[in-house]
Amino acid sequence: MRDYRLSDQAKEDILSITAYTLDNLGDAAWERYFHLIEGAFLKLQEDPANHGVRTLGSGIFRYHLNHCREDAQTPWGMVKKPRHQIFFKILDDDVIEVVRILHDGMDFERHLQDLPED
Repeated sequence: MRDYRLSDQAKEDILSITAYTLDNLGDAAWERYFHLIEGAFLKLQEDPANHGVRTLGSGIFRYHLNHCREDAQTPWGMVKKPRHQIFFKILDDDVIEVVRILHDGMDFERHLQDLPED
């Protein structure tokens, strides 16, 4: 299984998702969503070329959380309509670097244009 790491921007994205979810949807919703995000990371570690991964070019891939929601059941249910996509690179040492986690409504190109070079 590959290792993965989060960019500083991806960490900020998770903090933002956390704050929004806790403030607007509550603890149980956050538990479900966090479990979904963790499940997506595990899926990508196992197979970064699985059926839901799309290539954006320039070595960046995206994976919508909707592709793993069935696998992310919790005692509190599952996320019915995930709205985020994971953007990642596969580095030379075969590590998956999660560069952003962006909401469907965001302008992906704008948010990905300022990624630091490897």
